[in-house]
Amino acid sequence: MRLFSLAAAGVASCTLWLAGCLPSEYDIEVRIQYPDGIALADVEITALPFDRDAIRDSLASASQVPRPQFRDLEAELAAYELPDLSGLDEALSPWQAIHDSVKHLADSLNGDGPDSSGEYARAYGRLRNQYQRLAQSTVQRDAAMRELVGDDKDLAMRVAAAADSLRAWEGTALASYPGLVDSAIARDGRTPHSATTDEDGLVEFTLAPGRWWFVARWPDPEDPFREYYWNVGVRVRLIGSKSVVLYEGNGAARWRY
Repeated sequence: MRLFSLAAAGVASCTLWLAGCLPSEYDIEVRIQYPDGIALADVEITALPFDRDAIRDSLASASQVPRPQFRDLEAELAAYELPDLSGLDEALSPWQAIHDSVKHLADSLNGDGPDSSGEYARAYGRLRNQYQRLAQSTVQRDAAMRELVGDDKDLAMRVAAAADSLRAWEGTALASYPGLVDSAIARDGRTPHSATTDEDGLVEFTLAPGRWWFVARWPDPEDPFREYYWNVGVRVRLIGSKSVVLYEGNGAARWRY
């Protein structure tokens, strides 16, 4: 019995000693990379001491007005590919040539006034003709551009309208989100941290022990309507990895609105 008491006392003393020696903060390295493994620079990563998505989902579920749905539009956005703009230079070249000619001729006349020889009048007549050609070329240029990107413009307008309705819904359904976040921070005593990745896609945080969520967004360079989103939860403690990687496997591609 005495041996048991001594052992228990030893364990308690050791526990207290360890507690006193444990660091109050840990350095955590976070790396973010593109789906093909390329590191992403200049991406803001935020470390939150709460799960923002869980709070938002809870508020959305409690809302009396359901979240607007755009399944057909989202399917169209998921299949979207950038248009082939190789013909854009061909459409712009004639217009650019006439535009430069008009500018050069107008500049040459700025410092000259009418003269007795009639040269000014002839030059001004050429300028007027060039302006007419420029107007015609502008119409042709705009028609060519509409043919190349017309469908994208229509899609962008529909996306903008859908995004406006989503933001309006969030303004009502998620109105209490900021207050809940403030309460979570005050209750926990830990504050959010933000940093931007370096050229190697790395940031380093110094965080207190506990559960943290690393949040980041990265717009898809090949699709203006899509972004990659991460909300990855990690427990910061003495034992365990001090490195976190945000990659395709723990993120999601979603509609950017």
